[in-house]
Amino acid sequence: MRLVAVEELHEGDVLGRSQFDNKGLILVPAGFKLKRSHLDRLVALGVGRVPVMDCADNQLPPGLILREIVAKRISLHLESDDSAIPEEVTPLWSPAAMRDVLCLHPAWQTGVDNITTIEENLCEVLCEAAKRQSSTLLSLPELPPDEWLEFGVRCAVMSLILAHEFDYSKRDMIAVASAALIHYVGKSLFQSISTEETSKTDLEKVVAREHPTFTSLIVRGSDPDSELEHMILLQQEEKYNGHGFPQGLRGSDQPPRAQRRDGVSAMLPHSEILNVAIGFERLRNDPITKLQCNLLSCVEEMSSGNEQIHNSFAIEQLCLLLQRFPVGSRVKIRGNSSGKYNGFSGIVRQAEEDGSEIVVKEIYITHNPQGKSIDPVFADFSNESKMSLLWS
Repeated sequence: MRLVAVEELHEGDVLGRSQFDNKGLILVPAGFKLKRSHLDRLVALGVGRVPVMDCADNQLPPGLILREIVAKRISLHLESDDSAIPEEVTPLWSPAAMRDVLCLHPAWQTGVDNITTIEENLCEVLCEAAKRQSSTLLSLPELPPDEWLEFGVRCAVMSLILAHEFDYSKRDMIAVASAALIHYVGKSLFQSISTEETSKTDLEKVVAREHPTFTSLIVRGSDPDSELEHMILLQQEEKYNGHGFPQGLRGSDQPPRAQRRDGVSAMLPHSEILNVAIGFERLRNDPITKLQCNLLSCVEEMSSGNEQIHNSFAIEQLCLLLQRFPVGSRVKIRGNSSGKYNGFSGIVRQAEEDGSEIVVKEIYITHNPQGKSIDPVFADFSNESKMSLLWS
């Protein structure tokens, strides 16, 4: 990869990093051979220097592969608005399979009111999302491995659970679930991704940073309703502190509600939810590294420095859904088997995971039920058979 001044670029050079216009839309995508129209756009935008890939003689630029996929996807969509889900994917994308993932997900609360109605609604959204993305799978040179497909379903379920908690409309939930189901295809298309940063080839570096761009390009253009999914996918690896990629957008310090709009330099709330879902599911079971964490470790990792990476409101809601509060969490005691300190608030000082349950050992009590400060006291809850907490 080399930096080249825009005025020294030539037609046929392969861009190493996507360029965006002032609305956050893709101006010239990475991995594509530059045309004269691209060069004119870069000059008009006032871009100084851009990274250019040094492609090996036997290496196809990603753009050539992506153009074929996009053309095939558009063709499939024009042929039929009701593309059948590929037979090989049916065991993972069938209504029954996705319902099982939802019902068994640790964040799914089976004790809430109207659980049957909510479950039916979320399963309907998952099925609609799968139907909308069937043409994406059919357009790929080969189907992603099962572990990627399973990962996509888990991310879709986690995204939907969070979206439901933030009162998303059905249309917005379908957009989030559709994006989550296939968010990884831009990465899985190019399997030779090195795990060692120092040994990455130009192609691997581009794929590592631009896979959200590649995925969004595949989805975009297939139909008018794909624009929201396109933007969600494009922002899936952005971070609250602006150190994500490919655009370096910043997150918001507001709840990630679908109605919220913060301007072109900020992430969509839909993307903030997908960002949290992907981060959580990677920790649970990463399809690349195969590493797995228990739920308490997942929450501790997500919560530590969450203001730097994730939307804090989404993280708090995740902790509440999981009823897993890491050490240092500020909590309110909703109830416990002994009735001790019900309604009081404090800081979790010790917590352990026991199978599927969280055991809070000790809370540093600091406030009474009216929210007034009290003389702090260490309260031992290690013998409680039931414990319900709220984020304070």
